Amino acid sequence: MGENSVYQFLSEFICPMFEPFSAMSNQNTVQRKILGYVTFLSFVTPLVGLATPSFAESATSSTTSVAETSTNAAVTPSSTPTAPNPDMVAAQSFFQQAEKDAQKKEFVAALTNYNQAIQRYPQYSSAYVGRGAVRMQMGDRAAAMQDLNQAIDLDPGNALAYAQRANLRYQMGESTEALEDWNEALKRNPNFVMAQVNAGYAHAQSGDLQKALAELDTVLQAQPNNVAALVNRGYVRSQLGDRDGALSDLNRAIQLQGNFAEAYLNRGMVYHKAGQLDQAVQDFTTAIQHKANYTAAFYNRALSYTLQKKYDLAAADLTKVVEVEPDHADALFQRGSLYLMAGNQSAAIRDFEQVLKLRPDDAAAYKAIADIRMQLGDTQGALADYSRALQHNSTLADAYTSRAQAHQKLGNAAEAVNDYTQAIALNTSDANAFFQRGKARQMTGDSMGAMADYTESLRLNPKQADAYFERGKLMAQMGQAGAARSDLKQAADLYLQTNQPEGYRQVIAWLQRR
Repeated sequence: MGENSVYQFLSEFICPMFEPFSAMSNQNTVQRKILGYVTFLSFVTPLVGLATPSFAESATSSTTSVAETSTNAAVTPSSTPTAPNPDMVAAQSFFQQAEKDAQKKEFVAALTNYNQAIQRYPQYSSAYVGRGAVRMQMGDRAAAMQDLNQAIDLDPGNALAYAQRANLRYQMGESTEALEDWNEALKRNPNFVMAQVNAGYAHAQSGDLQKALAELDTVLQAQPNNVAALVNRGYVRSQLGDRDGALSDLNRAIQLQGNFAEAYLNRGMVYHKAGQLDQAVQDFTTAIQHKANYTAAFYNRALSYTLQKKYDLAAADLTKVVEVEPDHADALFQRGSLYLMAGNQSAAIRDFEQVLKLRPDDAAAYKAIADIRMQLGDTQGALADYSRALQHNSTLADAYTSRAQAHQKLGNAAEAVNDYTQAIALNTSDANAFFQRGKARQMTGDSMGAMADYTESLRLNPKQADAYFERGKLMAQMGQAGAARSDLKQAADLYLQTNQPEGYRQVIAWLQRR
């Protein structure tokens, strides 16, 4: 098998997915990011958009670093035997059979034949690379690492060994070391396309999008029809805000390889981000047709269905994700959010608690459970969970606001003021936080502080009827009758304009009691 065909076989592409998108519930639009959570509105839990990008990956074996067309092929001494020694000839025969087995994904048979090749020729570097790749596929990462290290020790010039070890290191979460190995592979073979594609991806993951773009541009200048590079560049271009460029790359990839599920997935995400939800759902569905149990496609289709308010379909897709990947914490979180929207609080808590088993430091899950406890009247339990959320993420402004509300309900006015102050420090444009702090300050007897907070709340949101009502009542108590009358009239008008008859009745009733 020649070098080019080896590389082609190795390249089982798993292409990148975009960052999380916001998702809309029937009450609030909320957003959660995989890395670092943003604040949420009210008690509604956010719906999560998954998007851990992945990359063009050397996924299986077949690892010769030079062309082998017969048992007598000329090869490097440290990689493939050249002398007509019977053991060496047998080793090469076993190696070639192992490659065929790996191509058919018959990994047990491939492993057996790689073992036989190494037993007969212990210095066979390429056989160690092949066995390492098969062990990666079988989930034995420790043994795979030993094989790839041994391959590099035997043949430091083996670019493919470095590339495979880079892939393994990436799978193990060692992204920095993976990038180093991809670079080492490129030093040994500057034209090693898959190493270039993966190095470009790694640069994108580290945030160096321009360097990633340059790497992928280089690949595509040499190989304009490289599907993995097109999809990965489409991802990078989307991250850089070049929607048209991203679609151009993804359309080209689909034109070249119409059954490439990852290309449809990524194009669907571009459409989703642009609000073209029908097109997004269509692409996610096509991706699933080409790749059964494709959890990323089910997951992101659930996001699109959610935005379309097709909540039953979204929940079904998320359940499919959890069936295939029981430890998919983000799918559990989002399904819990849908359960909560449907009023199934017990099912929602089960999903959020499962998230915490998988991610014990998930502040958003603690807050979601606390929100449900508040709805159920368990204020003390909610208070404890809000505190846990803030222990894990002290920048979660809405958790401070919600904990402050719990303190208010329990009569802890001073603690409520402190929490609202923390929330305001994190988000100085939060009109509701100023309004609620004003009410808490009134509970402590700080009328002037409350007046200032109501006024700031109205500056930020002049349509806030409740703030006019509370400030009007406070002004009346302070003897400012004219100003009070003006605020109460404004409150009554706004309640009518916003179809809040109960608020209007409260204003009238309060005036009648004066």
